[in-house]
Amino acid sequence: MKDNGRGIEADVLRHLFEPYFQGTGSEQAMPRGLGLGLALAKAITERHGGAVTVHSDGRDLGSEFSVRLPLAAHVTVATPAVDSNRRRCT
Repeated sequence: MKDNGRGIEADVLRHLFEPYFQGTGSEQAMPRGLGLGLALAKAITERHGGAVTVHSDGRDLGSEFSVRLPLAAHVTVATPAVDSNRRRCT
């Protein structure tokens, strides 16, 4: 996802995916969370063999976040269980 918003300064970019990271003091007017969202997104994506990246050319130049996940080589679809009367079990 790419935007043309506030952008992210270089000194913040390298810490952005760290748990509890809140950025610099210059964004105090912005609503704050716990600083866990991006760290969790990165951890979950990496557990699935993917990667999360961010790019920004600096303040007021927007930012771009990318999530890349591998394609599944083989997908197995589960078949619903059937009882002896050939009705679907729930």
